[in-house]
Amino acid sequence: MDDMIKLIRAGSPVRDKNGNVKYPETKLEEFCKVRSATRSEFYAAANEGLKPELVITISHSIDYNGERELEYDGERYVVIRTYWSGDEVELTVGKKIGGGMLWSVSS
Repeated sequence: MDDMIKLIRAGSPVRDKNGNVKYPETKLEEFCKVRSATRSEFYAAANEGLKPELVITISHSIDYNGERELEYDGERYVVIRTYWSGDEVELTVGKKIGGGMLWSVSS
């Protein structure tokens, strides 16, 4: 495992001085292995309107607590799917598209 990601944990909601609710984030660095999503993963997800880009494997799954977002190589990704196997967890991720949505509608 020679790559590094940052798991993004959303904190408890707090209100700023203007009354807006914010969710402070904590970022936890984790060693991982990164590969591209395979054709079969891509096309299977595309049938559901999702766009998977990477599959990230974390060796110490104890550090993964269901985070829905992460950073890799300066980019922010959303977790589409998780797969647990022994002490590893595999995260299939994609980028947010427009207005925070993970999927797009094609014409």
